[in-house]
Amino acid sequence: VVAVETIAPGRIPYRISAMAGGAGYAISNALGFSLLTGGALRYRIYAAEGIDTADIGRIIGTSWMAIWFAFIILIAVALVIDPSRIPWVVSFGPIVDQIIGAGVLACVALLLYWLSRRERTLRLGKMSVKLPSTQGALLQIISGLVDVAAAAATLYVLLPAGSVSSIPAFALVYVVAVALGIVGHAPGGIGAFEGTIIAGLGLGQNPAAIAALVAYRAIYTLFPFLI
Repeated sequence: VVAVETIAPGRIPYRISAMAGGAGYAISNALGFSLLTGGALRYRIYAAEGIDTADIGRIIGTSWMAIWFAFIILIAVALVIDPSRIPWVVSFGPIVDQIIGAGVLACVALLLYWLSRRERTLRLGKMSVKLPSTQGALLQIISGLVDVAAAAATLYVLLPAGSVSSIPAFALVYVVAVALGIVGHAPGGIGAFEGTIIAGLGLGQNPAAIAALVAYRAIYTLFPFLI
């Protein structure tokens, strides 16, 4: 909704932009190849509302920023809170990890301040994208954080007791797993997501954890897709 109001203010009713966004994510999460699946659905809906192709691309790109900002912020927070138990990056040392995390959070704060000064436009060659205001950016970041945190909490609740030794470490592993699933373009990120969770949390010898991943797939991927 925020992305639509940033790029095409007042041109699409909130209920339609919300439905398009929710359905687009549900379909792309399940089928992969987000631009060809969820993007095609959004194109069909937005085009019917009179939005041209260039603005549809800008809306999709702007809305994706929310999820990727959420990933970046959660990783940074994990590095600041509990760097000593973070897998893969522990070799840098806890102090360095905390500095990196704090630096990333400071960059996000500076970006929000920069957006507050005046209306901003991002230009890439001949293409330009109007950036959201500070309020719009905050809404997108918060919505992305709620989305990712709620999904991670679903898996956390399903995992058997003792599977997770550190919530920040679990959050980082989860974010990396989702990101690899998106980049891999496999339907639902299948394989890349599960492999990263199992390797990152050391769950290979825990059958109950494998069952939890199957249940998570049904809740997060299958049910929203069917709805």
